[in-house]
Amino acid sequence: MTSCSLVLKSFRFYARSHIGTLMGVAVGAMVLVGALLV
Repeated sequence: MTSCSLVLKSFRFYARSHIGTLMGVAVGAMVLVGALLV
């Protein structure tokens, strides 16, 4: 197993938690930008 295939399999297995984390980061960034604009 190459490291590339390991990364791809890991990403597929944990895809739901990765998406949740990315959504949380996006919401946090929007809140910070909104607070700076006001």
